[in-house]
Amino acid sequence: MHGGDPATSADLVSAVRLLRSERLLDWTGGALSARGKDAILISRGGAARKFWLLDDTDIMSWPYSGAPGESASRPPLGAVVHQCIYRRFPWCRAVVHSHAGDCFLMSCLSTGLKASPPTESLGEIPNLGDSKGGGGGAGTGGGAVGLRAERERDILLPQIVELAERRGGEMKEHGLAFLDHGHGIYVLGRSLPEALTDLAKAEAGCRLWTLRSAQRKQL
Repeated sequence: MHGGDPATSADLVSAVRLLRSERLLDWTGGALSARGKDAILISRGGAARKFWLLDDTDIMSWPYSGAPGESASRPPLGAVVHQCIYRRFPWCRAVVHSHAGDCFLMSCLSTGLKASPPTESLGEIPNLGDSKGGGGGAGTGGGAVGLRAERERDILLPQIVELAERRGGEMKEHGLAFLDHGHGIYVLGRSLPEALTDLAKAEAGCRLWTLRSAQRKQL
């Protein structure tokens, strides 16, 4: 499960369809990427048959045919975040960025998600890009594309580097995840199946947290 054959474009198509059917990946802002045989492939949640090729310096078009080519369409806004993750976490073989409902709700709060039974394999899920933790905020990246890119460069990417330095070694044992303040969750897996499973665990953990919070308010 944690390694094996490299992911293919067909694997990403199947994964995007599965996540969308379970309402864990949205059409507008989600994205999924995986290490393939010779490259890292990334696809938007709403474009399951369109791919881009990631490397350390560039983002190229990657049509469904599998041959590099030119395309006027844009890669996912978070492609640079995926690039940074693969550079900093050598054990990472798949990344999911999701706006799943309860994960998105948790990302809008100034807190991370503590480890609990549904998320124990991920450990603590920190909230990066938080206004308290990095000088940004939910509104910082909610406007123009330029503002989002600026926020990623100045706030989110430095925190990913810090996270890699502190916890990168954990990926030898299990996946990792972090909330992107006001923008959902990123889940890092040692394989594509692990990333998909851990996203479901994270959403379950966030849902459990919100239910418990609601119950405490009723007492």
